[in-house]
Amino acid sequence: MNFNLTVISSSEKAARTVCEILSPIIGSQFCIKGYCYKALASQALSKDDLFLITARSFTHLILPHLHPQSKYIIARRSIDPSNLYRLLQIPPHSEVLVVNDFVTTAYE
Repeated sequence: MNFNLTVISSSEKAARTVCEILSPIIGSQFCIKGYCYKALASQALSKDDLFLITARSFTHLILPHLHPQSKYIIARRSIDPSNLYRLLQIPPHSEVLVVNDFVTTAYE
């Protein structure tokens, strides 16, 4: 039996990327689809089994579009352990540029 997982992200591209990452991991248990949060006003979201919101920064824009009894998870950013050594190579007190699609997700 497959469950429905809806990924809601900051852009269509980001939603596709998250779906592509999750598919090999949980694709046998979940039917995964993705949306940009800006499209929610024009999309009729079904009462899927689970929603994955990819950033806390726009959760307040998404929740009004979900059924009140919908289950959702808010993703948290983390550092890929295989790349941790790269961060540790940055000298202390260095200025670094952190980039993402929104300033709030860059802070996350």
